[in-house]
Amino acid sequence: MNGKKVLNQLIKLFIVINIVLFIVNYAYKGNQYVLSGKRIQNITSLLEQKGISIETELLRNFAPKYSAQLMFLGNSVEVRGEIVKQFFGKQLASVKRSTEISPKNANETIFYYMLGDETLGFDHYEISYTNLANKGVDERPTSEEAKRLCEAFITRIGPISQDQAYQIEEEIYDHYWKLTYYPMIEGIPVLDSYMTFEVYKMGVAKATLKLADIEITSERKQDICALDLVLFGIEDEILAQGGSVIRAISMCYKSDEEENVLGQQIVPTYKIEIEGLEEPIFVNAYSNEIMTFYFPT
Repeated sequence: MNGKKVLNQLIKLFIVINIVLFIVNYAYKGNQYVLSGKRIQNITSLLEQKGISIETELLRNFAPKYSAQLMFLGNSVEVRGEIVKQFFGKQLASVKRSTEISPKNANETIFYYMLGDETLGFDHYEISYTNLANKGVDERPTSEEAKRLCEAFITRIGPISQDQAYQIEEEIYDHYWKLTYYPMIEGIPVLDSYMTFEVYKMGVAKATLKLADIEITSERKQDICALDLVLFGIEDEILAQGGSVIRAISMCYKSDEEENVLGQQIVPTYKIEIEGLEEPIFVNAYSNEIMTFYFPT
């Protein structure tokens, strides 16, 4: 009997030890990609010694992230035809058409589709919309009204713009809202694909859309750099540009590649906004390198 009791006690002890090990291992895995308070204190102190202050909450999580690819849609004849058909619906037969050479690229043609006060334009990968008649009322809509008007517009574009979850960025002006919709990968906005709207009380007056299919290209998530290492690597760049106050830090997906028909690779990126600088500093979260960008001439 004593032997059985001892064996039972040993089994129970073994089970308890395994449970404890599981909890410890789980806690370790949960915290290995979280910036510690000590590391935050160290980087804050180091930057202060250089004359740089941080006036925003630091991103503590640096869990691995997927890489992805954008396939832009606006330059496809099939997609253009489908959008125009969906947008104007039963009035399609009354739509007027015109073209002109793109000021951005002499080898590209802009296609315009016009009905009444509305004009829909397709310039390479960019889609534009204008309806200046909607500026006629000075009263600004509420934020919720503006979002409903945008959602109605998105519905007119068709399924191509509705199969995404979006992060909405809001800017308020005297008579209108500027709302920008960014598609997301696991809750992180993709900045190279967007829909931007100027929304008045009567509706959308202007819009710019850059629609894309998003495809995950890495089989597994890849490690990214922790934020303290990123800030340590760009302190000289901040000072060189005349900055001294970090106002905001966020994670996004962005590309520094030229747009092309084969797709554009995007990577997780730290977006660091500095007081007094017109443009944020973008840092590739994989390589910890400052990103430079291609601007068409």
